[in-house]
Amino acid sequence: MNWFLPLFKKYLFPIFSIGAILLFLLCNIFQPNLWSIKQASATDDQGLGVSFDDNSSYTSPLKVNIGNNGSLPAGSLNVQFGVYHCKTSGGNACAPDLTPGDLADDSARSPSNITINIPAPGSEISTYLSVPSYNCGRVQVDIGRAGHGILGGRTFNLNTNCAGPAPTPAPTPAPTPTPPQNVTTCKGEKTLDQLRRELEIAGYPGPWDTNSMVAAYNRAACPPASPAPQCNYDSTQARVQRNLSDPWDSSKTINLGDQIRVGGFHDGTGLLADNVNLSVSGVGNVGNGQFITPSTTGTYTLLVTTPGQSGAACQDSASFTVQAAAACVPDGSCSAPTPNCDQTTTGVDNCGNACTKTGEACQPGCTPDGSCSVQMPSVCGQINTGVDNCGNVCTRQSAACIPQGGNTINYNNNTSSSTSSSSSSSNNTNTITFGNVGVATAAQPVVVQPQVAGVSVTTLPKTGLPAIAWSALAFIPAGFRMRGFRKIKKDLENDPQFIWEDRQFRAGS
Repeated sequence: MNWFLPLFKKYLFPIFSIGAILLFLLCNIFQPNLWSIKQASATDDQGLGVSFDDNSSYTSPLKVNIGNNGSLPAGSLNVQFGVYHCKTSGGNACAPDLTPGDLADDSARSPSNITINIPAPGSEISTYLSVPSYNCGRVQVDIGRAGHGILGGRTFNLNTNCAGPAPTPAPTPAPTPTPPQNVTTCKGEKTLDQLRRELEIAGYPGPWDTNSMVAAYNRAACPPASPAPQCNYDSTQARVQRNLSDPWDSSKTINLGDQIRVGGFHDGTGLLADNVNLSVSGVGNVGNGQFITPSTTGTYTLLVTTPGQSGAACQDSASFTVQAAAACVPDGSCSAPTPNCDQTTTGVDNCGNACTKTGEACQPGCTPDGSCSVQMPSVCGQINTGVDNCGNVCTRQSAACIPQGGNTINYNNNTSSSTSSSSSSSNNTNTITFGNVGVATAAQPVVVQPQVAGVSVTTLPKTGLPAIAWSALAFIPAGFRMRGFRKIKKDLENDPQFIWEDRQFRAGS
């Protein structure tokens, strides 16, 4: 064996070394997937490209590098994402239109739409995409944009062929689109795409990072307002009042359903200002001096401001409270008239509720006797009200008043009573009428038959006196009346009206 080592070193080692190098080269040329993965990297017509790390393997989620060599601003972008699975391993392409016979049963046949974020021009970002899990054959991943071309792709060799039908991949969630990023501007929430488009239309040249875009938008859309001039008044007052006679105050309390008046003043003049704005919480803008009727209970705030002027002296506030109205409490009163016995009258109480009054029970078999519990009025033309012996309402009325300059005098003394079942009255009336010649006509005597309650008298009782004597007694009342008439005539002769009529009569005769 001593001869073999020198011979090996001299002749065989160089041959084996050259053969090993040739074998390594041939393996890399004809079987590249034994040692590495095949990656396709490209850019579309706007300079966007997608690539994968050289040492990455097919796992879920899959890391993807996104580069921007064009002028598109940073933001979200809709792309087509295709993941195709072939049954045989290797580094050849795998796609429905290229290898339809080698396509595994569990492979997708068309791409899906997803949203990715792209970086600012001249930069690159990395992201992770969810992909199905496979453990045999090969998988091709493609990302592109319709109408713009392929962004990038790669074929991953899984080193072993799938035996028979490819196993069903473990369920993986569908790719979740990245939600658009929102930013807050002076005009409210906006997505980065909306913000970018509005800035492009306005001619904004950049930079395109988020903070710069928001700052540029706020400068253009919401320029700082010029400060309002200082207040030209010493003070401003906000006041409320319940009605026109109620004094103005900074706070009031009213019942629900009532009105309240609002007002704004300057410098305590008490005159409604013509250059102020008034607003009431829960109601809105109102006029200066306007009456309002709040619809609910609670506390309301009145704010008075002076447009175009700033400062504490040009604004003020007041408040008013609306409370539920207090319930009316009946006090026992009733407007119903006083009823007769066994009768009921109807009226209303102090709260407007219906009420009644009921008379006392009538006395059984009671017959009114013409009495009344009240005296005759001492003044002419008046009526006093009382009750009779049966508890019924009765009245006493004084004589009618004599008209000034008239020619008729009525002397009335009336007493009346009434019940629901019976009534009685007694009237004593003396009427004297004067003619145009100033001479009164004598009243005819009236014979009054005496009446006793419950007894009817048709003839005089027989006392043994002659009938002629009784007839003479009947003229006694007439004599008294004639005397009274002479006294009245004497009084009337002194009356100016009578004297004038008498002179007229004598002159014409």
